[in-house]
Amino acid sequence: MIYDSIKNKDRYKFDPKLYEALCYLEGVTEENFPESKVVLDGILKFVVPKVYDTEPVEDAPFEAHAIRADIHYMVVGTEGIQTADTESMKLKGEFSVPNDCGEYEGEPDGTYWIQPGYFAVAFPGEIHKTGIMKGTPEPIKKAVYKYQVND
Repeated sequence: MIYDSIKNKDRYKFDPKLYEALCYLEGVTEENFPESKVVLDGILKFVVPKVYDTEPVEDAPFEAHAIRADIHYMVVGTEGIQTADTESMKLKGEFSVPNDCGEYEGEPDGTYWIQPGYFAVAFPGEIHKTGIMKGTPEPIKKAVYKYQVND
């Protein structure tokens, strides 16, 4: 997982897909926040706007993806994102191939607080939990850029 400020996007030029995504996200503001999914290249890359209130840590599920990376870019509010080692986690139910998503259970390894102008990247196989409140529920707006990494 990567956690950083969008101001540091040039650090990621070594990965053209990641850098392209960060350049796109840098332009997302509260004023031009998308109202619905933005398809950039079919199923290969797209942006999903998320607007919700953060919740207690125990209410948020752990998830991981097999083929796509998620870049969570915060526009309004602050939310916690937890990470977990795959060795200590257990898949709950079946992995959804059409949704490229599986839910997991287990204990977290760390928590990152994402505030406006910051992003977190979860690559395929990296288990993460988002939407965690810090103290009390808080409204957030974030753009989640998804791009295909694996076939």
